[in-house]
Amino acid sequence: DRAVIQWAATDSALYYEIYSDALGTNLISTTTETYFEIKRSGGVLPNNVWIRAKLGSLKSKELTQIQISPTPETPIEVPPVIPGVVTDSTPPSAPSVPAFTQASSTNGNVEITFTPGTETDLSGQNIKLCTAANCVTGCLPAQTSISSPVVLSSVPDGNYYACIQSVDSSGNTSPYVATSGTVVVDKAAPVIEVGSNRFSTGPLSMTPTVSDSGSGVANYSWTQISGPGTATFTPPNDKDTVLNVDADGTYVMRLTVEDNLGNIGFDDLIYTRDIVQPLVDVGLDRITNGAVSLTPIVSDVGSGIVFYAWTKVSGVGIVTFGSASSRDTSVTISADGPHVLRLTVRDAAGNSASDDLIVTKDSLAPTVNVGVDRFTNAAISLTPTVTESGSGIATYSWSRVSGPGTVTFGSSTAKDSTVAFASDGAYVLRLTVVDNAGNSAFDDIAVTYNTVVPTVNVGADLITRTTVSMIPTVTSAGSIASYLWSKVSGPGTATFGAASAKDSTISVNADGVYVFQLTVTDNAGNAASDSFTLTKDTVAPTVNVGADIFTGVTVSLTPSASDADSGIASFAWTRISGPAGLTFGDAAAKDTTVLTSSDGVYVLRLTVTDRAGNSTSDELTLTKDTTTASISVGSDIITSSTASVVPTVTANSGVVSYAWSMVSGPGSVTFGSPSAKDTTIAVDTDGVYVLRLTVVDNLANVLTDDLTLTKDSVAPSVTMGANRYTNTSVSLSPAATDTGGSGIASYAWSQISGSGTATFSSPSTKNTSVTLSSDGAYTLRLTVIDNAGNTTSGNIVVTKDTSLPSISAGADAISSSTIISTATASSASGIASYSWTMLVGPGVITFGTANALNTSIAASMDGTYSIRLTVMDNAGNSQSDDMVFVKDTGNPSVNVGVDQTSNAGIAIAPTVSDSVSGVASYSWTQESGPGTITFGSALTKNTTAVASTDGAYTLRLTVTDNAGNSSSDDLIYYKSTAAPIVNVGADRVSNTSIAITATATASSGIASYAWTKISGAGAVTFGSQTALNTTASASSDDSYVLRLTVIDNAGNVGYDELTFDRDTVAPVVSVGGNRLSNSTISLTPSASDAFSGIASYAWSQTSGSPVITFGSPAAKDTSVTTSVDGSAVIRLTVTDRAGNSSHDELTFTRSTSVPVVNVGADHTTNGNLSLLTSVTSANPI
Repeated sequence: DRAVIQWAATDSALYYEIYSDALGTNLISTTTETYFEIKRSGGVLPNNVWIRAKLGSLKSKELTQIQISPTPETPIEVPPVIPGVVTDSTPPSAPSVPAFTQASSTNGNVEITFTPGTETDLSGQNIKLCTAANCVTGCLPAQTSISSPVVLSSVPDGNYYACIQSVDSSGNTSPYVATSGTVVVDKAAPVIEVGSNRFSTGPLSMTPTVSDSGSGVANYSWTQISGPGTATFTPPNDKDTVLNVDADGTYVMRLTVEDNLGNIGFDDLIYTRDIVQPLVDVGLDRITNGAVSLTPIVSDVGSGIVFYAWTKVSGVGIVTFGSASSRDTSVTISADGPHVLRLTVRDAAGNSASDDLIVTKDSLAPTVNVGVDRFTNAAISLTPTVTESGSGIATYSWSRVSGPGTVTFGSSTAKDSTVAFASDGAYVLRLTVVDNAGNSAFDDIAVTYNTVVPTVNVGADLITRTTVSMIPTVTSAGSIASYLWSKVSGPGTATFGAASAKDSTISVNADGVYVFQLTVTDNAGNAASDSFTLTKDTVAPTVNVGADIFTGVTVSLTPSASDADSGIASFAWTRISGPAGLTFGDAAAKDTTVLTSSDGVYVLRLTVTDRAGNSTSDELTLTKDTTTASISVGSDIITSSTASVVPTVTANSGVVSYAWSMVSGPGSVTFGSPSAKDTTIAVDTDGVYVLRLTVVDNLANVLTDDLTLTKDSVAPSVTMGANRYTNTSVSLSPAATDTGGSGIASYAWSQISGSGTATFSSPSTKNTSVTLSSDGAYTLRLTVIDNAGNTTSGNIVVTKDTSLPSISAGADAISSSTIISTATASSASGIASYSWTMLVGPGVITFGTANALNTSIAASMDGTYSIRLTVMDNAGNSQSDDMVFVKDTGNPSVNVGVDQTSNAGIAIAPTVSDSVSGVASYSWTQESGPGTITFGSALTKNTTAVASTDGAYTLRLTVTDNAGNSSSDDLIYYKSTAAPIVNVGADRVSNTSIAITATATASSGIASYAWTKISGAGAVTFGSQTALNTTASASSDDSYVLRLTVIDNAGNVGYDELTFDRDTVAPVVSVGGNRLSNSTISLTPSASDAFSGIASYAWSQTSGSPVITFGSPAAKDTSVTTSVDGSAVIRLTVTDRAGNSSHDELTFTRSTSVPVVNVGADHTTNGNLSLLTSVTSANPI
């Protein structure tokens, strides 16, 4: 692995250089020791090395060759044959002025010609390139050449003079000679930086950074690499230009720069022009009583959204956004009221758009007042007062809080409603109101339902001639709300002491009969009344005891007494004068008998008192005569015309006079001979008359007899009733009255017309049954004759109908709510009744009018119901028909599936079901989107959709079932034909694997990533070949082009490439030989890197006592300064762009010791003089 070389030193001040070649150009090491260790290089030991001794700047002219022993275990002993230092301080002659063979170089090689010097010990020429003709400034490390021409390679870019000096074998050098002209080395392309990717809505100013450290820029050229439209550059051949494109989209623009030596470089810029504003939809206005979350829909088909800003446009409160610079945010508002909020969106190109929504904050609950408590005996209407000053009312809900029975609300979800109660009792009802912000409030009302009417008893009828006091009896299950006394009838004006109280006085201003009523109403509205008759009578009765009487026996007194108002209350007969022994049959009756014990003349008085307390009297003279007489007017008469009367009268003493008179009757009587015994009697008004014949005999006895005459000229009244229908026999019960008063004498039934025969069960009675032999209409007659001989008749049509009615309950119905039937029914005899009933069904059917032909039909729950209509005609025939009612309030179930993204049309296959009534129709509509949607079939469940332009579209499927219920579902269809924008970043240089952070955007979202190698000698391994970001490593050094291909969710493809230069070879660096100086030195090392180029330089001090200060520690060329004398080892570390590094070192010795020179004593001579000078120095001379 190693070889050790040893030798003997001839001078302690010597130090030694070890070379790998005989010319002494490839220095291996410098040492002051007398040994050197050689290690393997590339796996082998060298065969030979060459050693030279040096003393200061002097060195031996010859190199001593040392052959490496094949057995390196033993140190190689070198005899002390190393040449000593020859004291040769004469510099050689300078070579001729060098010349360049070319004016410029693009590959880093520079060829120089020269004519060497003529010294015999000339060992070669040192040749270097400097940026100044003084051969000191900006010099590159010198190279040694023996002959001309010489080619310097890997020359850094720059403008150089060539400097050359001769070197002899003792190390003496001639001054440098510089070329008269320069050579330009420019192997690097111009450096171009067009800047980061750009977005714009219009023309874009381009101001790239361009530099060329060598020959300078010759020309610029702007070109379009890709893009949907045409790019125009103004101007196209300057560094700075204005870019304008004629269509939106993503473009790749390139600036190509050529320098004066033909080196070409370029840099690309991705430019997106976007003049389309973003789409912003913040959604519907919102109402809330707290914080609200906002999730707007925002899209931008061009450059992408880069900025969101939520702001308050108006409103009284403070609006606090959870994230005012994000799309989605929460919002808290400090005060109630409407607030207009705005979302402003800006895309990368600077297009902005905004959308507003109104968020109404309402933290106040509604106020609800259902009114005062109620009492009722029937359904009531509730009209509460509800106010909501903020968001408005959302819902009303009536409910029963308590109560003994069932409560039915007319509309339990409306503010105003009716309410009905199933049973009496006290109920508490509640109205709960919720506003649109979710605030709720309620109010209760107590309702007492009472259907029991009060009982009222005002007492017996009254007769009075003054004011009366009324104290009725009233009872009620509830409390009494009101009393009301009223006059029902009566001739005068009534005055109530307290018309609205239970007890009251009543006075009237005119005599007559009055009916008064007390109406009592309880708190539930139940009312009852009772009435009584009050007769007011202030007129005394009229009384007439008749003419004086002559009699021989007990006499009957039948005075006339009347009271037009209150009626007679009492009669009182008294004897005013006459013999004793007179007895009244009933002294307290109007009519009485008078028995006298002896004949004579008596004065008798009748006093009459009416029920009102008024009284009056009349007197007659009774002459008692016991002579017998008799009279008989005959039987009572009933007639419809004039009647003749032939009474029988006997009087022993003879008749003095006859007198016919009317005792009572409704009309006037005309007697043919009123003063004769026999007479005709005619009356002008139907009715019952009492007629009297008074006979006075010659003894002054008065005889009377009465006859009742009933005058009836009015035919009987017959009411047959409505015409009848029957399918069998029918019972007939007409109404027959005789208003004339004589009464019915006979009945007779007969058939007037008809298709068959009518058989009466009892043809001579008022009520009978009749049987008809065949269907058809029969006219039947009842003839009625009264006792006065008046006749009348009535007809009735009886239709026999044995055919069934024709009926249709109507078509089956499907509905989500109440339906109206469409039934039809007909019958020859006419319809008598209808009856709707439910046969089967899951819930309860409520008919609006169950006994009508057509009715509303409501079902309590969804399902299929069988409903029957039964019809009975007037003849008693019945028929029924059924219908099916499907109640379906459930909306169809609709699911259009997940949102879809495509660069073409899409196919949609929704899932739709309706478990009750089935689906009736489908309707596809476009709800939003920038273009037009064309549906393959807008009226079928499954369809296709094609958008006219790119963008986000909301498509809606509305499904309606057979009951009219509908529901819908939306999907978002993203159409995007724009390729993804991909940026894999700048080209990379590395000596190991690299991490790649790429960006990719697509309006429809990314579906997949794929990394591939496009070019390069080796194999590339990706850390994650299907991820956006990955690592990449190459198997061998080379320049690789890597591509990221991105496919978006719409199927569009975009890609971007980067160049990955893999370089594992370290740079080559040489800092030159060790340096000795008494001041600052300049170091101009050589450094090159064949592949990736040098990235950095770093000077450092690795050892030595003086502290070294570098003028440019991070530059290749630097100055080195130290403040004290001494030696230090200095290192230059060079790192290339791939991260490979190498270094080289030199020893810098600073010495300010001045040499001591002694030329001896002064001499005087006339010829040549030999001088022996003594020189001592700490440093080589």
